[in-house]
Amino acid sequence: MPDYPMLKQLEELAQAVDLIASTGADDLAALRNQLLGRKAGELTHILRGLRNLDGDERREVGQRANQVKQQSLHLHQRFF
Repeated sequence: MPDYPMLKQLEELAQAVDLIASTGADDLAALRNQLLGRKAGELTHILRGLRNLDGDERREVGQRANQVKQQSLHLHQRFF
């Protein structure tokens, strides 16, 4: 896997989702806002930045971003 800065961010976000999954529903709402908030969500920021990336990087970062998003949404649905 190439060393793209956004991929590093996504891996950190994926680890945060896994950590929250082990702690339970109390922290889940905060995680959802942190990741998917419309203005300040970290994942939202990454998804909006995809248009500035080159083809290969955009494809890899976009795929991983969608995986992290689905992971967090699945977790949210499981608890709520």
